[in-house]
Amino acid sequence: MQLLLLAVVLAPLAWTWAFVLFTWSVRTQYGARRDRPLPKRTLLAQIAVLWREVVALLHAQSWHLSLPFTATHTKPATPVDNPVLCVHGFTQDASNWRRVRAALHARGRQVDAVSMGYPPRAIDRYVDALERRTDALLATTQGPIDVVCHSMGGVILRLLLRKRPDIAARLARVVTVATPHRGTAAAKGVLLAETRLLARGSDMLQMVPMLPKLAPHALIVSIGSLDDATVYPEPTTRAGGTHITLIGLGHAAVISDPEGVDAIVRALHEPWIRPT
Repeated sequence: MQLLLLAVVLAPLAWTWAFVLFTWSVRTQYGARRDRPLPKRTLLAQIAVLWREVVALLHAQSWHLSLPFTATHTKPATPVDNPVLCVHGFTQDASNWRRVRAALHARGRQVDAVSMGYPPRAIDRYVDALERRTDALLATTQGPIDVVCHSMGGVILRLLLRKRPDIAARLARVVTVATPHRGTAAAKGVLLAETRLLARGSDMLQMVPMLPKLAPHALIVSIGSLDDATVYPEPTTRAGGTHITLIGLGHAAVISDPEGVDAIVRALHEPWIRPT
């Protein structure tokens, strides 16, 4: 029995370490070929960066297994604090936003999150799921809302705004985190509808306007990390508005590590430059 319990504990840790090391190795090789290396650091410092990503992924796995964290927080939005809608990325769900939502709730923000379904899934179904949840949130308030998206979620939001330009008029602030707005090199060769959409040179991705054009009156902030081994190179995360570059955080850590959570909270509150 003790050996079984030990295996249950160690198996997720071993698998997660293997996954992180594999993606980091592929990202390192890409950087060497394209002259886009990862930040230089000592071996011990690099292990610390990888460990932060392992911890973030283990948190995400445990959150998925627990009760889904999908309920809307009950604190109502104030005249100066719009409701916030959180949009997850590829293979994930609303539970990924647990720490971001807790941080925003501590500031008195009303926060909601959408679960758009799991792959393999037609892109239109993701868009439809986000459309339904966005309409439901907009129906609860007469004012605007803020939206924060992780990874593929930012691209799905762009597709929704192309389909429903009326929603763009209700957006005050849009924050995208590690979103491959211009495609990610990591998606090459993975034959799913989602990865074809997110790959570098994707025809569909190139046809969808960037957020400043889709939501010209919204404040746009994008966040990327130089150590992201899932969405890279880092400039692909630039959405066209204000951009924040993080160092030392992987793809999962950018929305669960305290440093990443703090960057998201700041992006949703600081007076960045608005479009004219």
